[in-house]
Amino acid sequence: MIKIVQSTSKLIVITGLPATGKTWLATEISKSCNIPLFTKDELKIDLLEKLGTNDRSWDIKVGIAAVSLQMKLAHQVLSKQIPVILESNYKQEFDAPLLLELIARSSSDCLQFVCGAEGTVLIQRYKNRAHSDRNRSVLNEVNFNNIEEWRPKLIKGFDDPLELPGNTIRVDTTDFSKVDLEYIKASVRDFLST
Repeated sequence: MIKIVQSTSKLIVITGLPATGKTWLATEISKSCNIPLFTKDELKIDLLEKLGTNDRSWDIKVGIAAVSLQMKLAHQVLSKQIPVILESNYKQEFDAPLLLELIARSSSDCLQFVCGAEGTVLIQRYKNRAHSDRNRSVLNEVNFNNIEEWRPKLIKGFDDPLELPGNTIRVDTTDFSKVDLEYIKASVRDFLST
């Protein structure tokens, strides 16, 4: 008799406050483990380049649309039993329900990374991003003029993890050279193999 075991998809969620190194970490994991990666900012940049920038309320709407696209793309990949990484500064009240729905619909296991750093470091990184090519001018027009909006959150250094099933690993990126990437990659490989 052949026993059929239903395989489980693997979802990796990388979240944290702005300027905590989420995209850096997601890219490192994606490259080393050969896992597709969907970052909210890349989708948002593409949308803003096509639709144009306006003001903060428009920026928020485009960000919501980018997260919705992330979920749709991730579901398509997970439905083929291919692991996927999603990266954004997700909010518990808005984004956790979407992630929980994705996990349920795709029968996925979840591993969450929460990036953070010392608050003063985050504030300086956030200010520096306004002059960075990484975020392209389309994001700089809207996002980095709102440092005062983010200052109370950034000074905390770490956001709380999302209420998602599975393990959570906290990653302190205050000094990128001290981040134990080998441990993180090994944790991902273990997660993928179970």
